[in-house]
Amino acid sequence: LPIWTRRFTPRRIAYPLPADIRVPSPRVRRPALFPGAAYPVPDTVTGLRGRVTWGQPDSDEVPARWVRVEATLGGQVVGRAHGDDRGEFLLLLDNSAGGLGDLPSPLVAQVTVFGPAAPLPVPADDPLGDLPLETLLADPDDVSPGTLLPPGYVSTPLSSRAVQFEPGRLLTRQDKFFFHL
Repeated sequence: LPIWTRRFTPRRIAYPLPADIRVPSPRVRRPALFPGAAYPVPDTVTGLRGRVTWGQPDSDEVPARWVRVEATLGGQVVGRAHGDDRGEFLLLLDNSAGGLGDLPSPLVAQVTVFGPAAPLPVPADDPLGDLPLETLLADPDDVSPGTLLPPGYVSTPLSSRAVQFEPGRLLTRQDKFFFHL
């Protein structure tokens, strides 16, 4: 059984402490944890369980570890996900994805996967050793909520496509995303 049981996607975050910090400090950090591949969701959620691999043949497939996924609609981000060590992610769309009122059906959003430029080596003694370090450099804090991409993360032409979501349904068994520069 893995350390995190796949209900949440792990993150590695650094919060440098200022030299003049007071106790108690008025600064509070609340890091967001994103749902993992095994996160239980109700039947009425609108989203996508997906998988990302490096551009390899199926027989020698390499998962794209620790990717970030964004769904946009009309240029606005309507959902974010963090991938795990197997390249799996759970993307849940915001309730307000279609604007006011009921979600339009069908709901077509552009889903884009971001990741490092090449697969990183995984240390034998640390299964999370290639997990990107996210460092908060200054306020406002865009690291804790998971909205800022880790350094060096990019998208590729093959890692973005339009996905037709069905309101109130979690999509599964979709074509995987390929990440290849």
